[in-house]
Amino acid sequence: MLRWGGLLGIVRMGMSWNMNELVLIFEKEIIKNRWYLGRGRNNNIAWYNGENFVTISYKFNIPDDKIEGYLDWEDKIGCFQPFLILPTLEEILEENGGVVDKDKLIEEKWYFGEGNNNYVAWWSKGRFLTLGKGKRTGLRVWEKNGPRYLGKLRDGIVVKKEIYSEFNPLKVIDEGEISEPFGEEGWGNHYGRKLMV
Repeated sequence: MLRWGGLLGIVRMGMSWNMNELVLIFEKEIIKNRWYLGRGRNNNIAWYNGENFVTISYKFNIPDDKIEGYLDWEDKIGCFQPFLILPTLEEILEENGGVVDKDKLIEEKWYFGEGNNNYVAWWSKGRFLTLGKGKRTGLRVWEKNGPRYLGKLRDGIVVKKEIYSEFNPLKVIDEGEISEPFGEEGWGNHYGRKLMV
């Protein structure tokens, strides 16, 4: 099986999810409408919409979708580094070992699974958070009680909440560790040249 990544854009791997060291995927190799494992300011798993990476984080204790551009460390722009294009649902189902029991779910971890909105979701605060189609506006104003939306509603990608029975988790996603960081502390230690999974 082939996976995108690195200088020539390809990392060879077996059908198992056990890999070694991954290198950064070049921006021109990124495929629209796919999930990526990497390093981001808000989370380490993100969906690429054709222009930016979209991930999930909390703002004022409310789940929110976050837009992150492709990270160019030298030019200090963007904040998401993709290292691996994640398998499709079909590929996950081929090697499926069954649904993960609710009491074995790990807080703040991403899972592959089957859900109402997507096949990748983040287990956080007793529920799954994923991205799906919904109505939103282009401008959100944050107030004391959460977001207030200004402007006309439009179709877009928004955070969707699913309970355990709505999203069947099949496998935890190993987010790996940066093996060659840009620096020794702060963001320099968070981002790097290589990711070990």
